[in-house]
Amino acid sequence: MADAHPSKRLTAEQFYERYAGQRVELVDGLVIESPPVRPDHAPAGPEHAIVSLNVGSLLKAFLRCHDLGFAAVGLGFTLARNPDVVRAPDVCFVAHPAAETARATKGLVEGAPDLAVEVVSPSDRLVDLESKAEAYLAAGTRLVWVVNPTSRRVFIYRGPDHPVRVLGPGQTLDAPDVLPGWSASVDALFE
Repeated sequence: MADAHPSKRLTAEQFYERYAGQRVELVDGLVIESPPVRPDHAPAGPEHAIVSLNVGSLLKAFLRCHDLGFAAVGLGFTLARNPDVVRAPDVCFVAHPAAETARATKGLVEGAPDLAVEVVSPSDRLVDLESKAEAYLAAGTRLVWVVNPTSRRVFIYRGPDHPVRVLGPGQTLDAPDVLPGWSASVDALFE
């Protein structure tokens, strides 16, 4: 469990040493629950887990045939320093050449994934997900998907110069700049 009120800001290394494997993240050097604890907080549940697995499986199947990098779940990234920010997307993709260094890392990966995927949990708040998307993009992530199992929609963030795009059932999700040639039906994320 994270400290309710940490007495001092932590570095990414201190955070990893103390909290590895826990559902917490580091924002501006302070430990926060991921997702934040609220009175209605409950574990993510099967829908979150299934959708995360579906996204990861679709990416992994494509990457087996296309050596573009690697996909992972729950991998921690140090997005910023002084104060440190550590985030762990539900699913991510790291492209070559950074993939080699990231894969060889013991602990947190320095930098940002090329694709970060956050699957909405019952206790997530929109403002927190938007903040995460902004943090990923500010650190160099090229594409963020926020996948909502309840509405069966995908919110696509590309940065401040691009409006948020929303895809729903019957539409096709792709990532031509990040994963050339990859595409999947939005419906496939929720099967």
